[in-house]
Amino acid sequence: MTSRLLVSVRPRETQIALWSDDRLTEFRIEREGAESLIGNIYLGRVTQVERGLDAAFVDIGESRPGFLPLGEFERAPTEGAAVLVQVVREAREGKGAKLTARPLLPGRLLLFDPHGGGPQGSGLSFSARLQDKGERKRLTGLMAEIQPDGDGFVLRRAAASAAAAALRAEAVGLRTIWQQVLQAQATARPPQRLHRDDPVIGMLRDHGTDLQAVIVDGRRAAELLQQRCAGTMPDLADRIIFEPQRDWVPEPDEIWEQVEAALEPAVPLPSGGSLLFESGTTLTAVDVNSGRQVGDPYGQSGAERALLRTNLEAVAEIARQLRLRNLGGVIIVDFIDLKSRDHRRQVVEALRRALSTDPAPCRVEAMSPLGLVEMTRRRRGPSLEELLSRPCAACAGSGRVRHRGPTGEAKEGEDD
Repeated sequence: MTSRLLVSVRPRETQIALWSDDRLTEFRIEREGAESLIGNIYLGRVTQVERGLDAAFVDIGESRPGFLPLGEFERAPTEGAAVLVQVVREAREGKGAKLTARPLLPGRLLLFDPHGGGPQGSGLSFSARLQDKGERKRLTGLMAEIQPDGDGFVLRRAAASAAAAALRAEAVGLRTIWQQVLQAQATARPPQRLHRDDPVIGMLRDHGTDLQAVIVDGRRAAELLQQRCAGTMPDLADRIIFEPQRDWVPEPDEIWEQVEAALEPAVPLPSGGSLLFESGTTLTAVDVNSGRQVGDPYGQSGAERALLRTNLEAVAEIARQLRLRNLGGVIIVDFIDLKSRDHRRQVVEALRRALSTDPAPCRVEAMSPLGLVEMTRRRRGPSLEELLSRPCAACAGSGRVRHRGPTGEAKEGEDD
């Protein structure tokens, strides 16, 4: 898969688009005053300890205190205590951000755990997506020369086949960032942010292996991004290019056309079938419709084979839409009913393969006899709909008002 990351830097917002094989795969907007908090590290102050919830509420400088599980502590903090925390889940639906007292610093190849981590205190562990035993053994040998006592590292899937020099450079860069956090903590007064996880750097971490180019429409922004990559991702620095939007391929209008399509509930499939997305408070439902697929012109078991093809065709588009719409939590997919148990298994396996490249961890269960597949996808910030629309005041939030483009204005003729 050939991918390009397109970054548009504006005075009050940054737009980030991942373009893969002539299609939009992911899209993010970071607006001034509404930046994502995930990955940020704060020196917070405990405002309340709730023994019944086994949690503390921590002021990190946001409108609502964050939620910090007490199980991470040998001795629970007291009210008023200063604590070093990291945001692992955004605030949403009246709840504050979820916090952890065990920060992790992500790189492209490694996750750095300053507190050690690893199974049985070894300090070294592997992503579940890095399964090859021979590669794990090779990487363990390389990390033995890189990893000092007390440090913890998780080897990410991208570390497969990585050279020792690349692993060493990233480990040094991540340790440097952690030292900067500790230095900032020494003089900070809570609540205070000590480290911000930049969304463009996050996209580079997740997709760097597959990126052909990173195209930025601002010269100064491109230079700053090159400087930031030089320490922890030096091999990506040369792929960062300054290019005005007028020279972009694809053109910005083509990107926004696909963004607008991802805000619609219905998604057409090439065969004539379609997907229907319905997002609620507690889960997202995806319905696969057969459309014109009612038989197989080539003969035997026509209807079943045609419906299997439509389900398999839907799998690839579901995986793309979940990433593009940035949907998370519990997701129920209602596939077209298949009589064959083997066919049902094929669909589920295809869905797992399609989701295997998704940076957000996903879990897919077996298909029920009714054609339902339950799955979860870890939330990574607000959904595309939440970014580009707002609740409608006239109907108390049961509907939404669409923004026009990236400006946050409502479309002409639309009222609250």
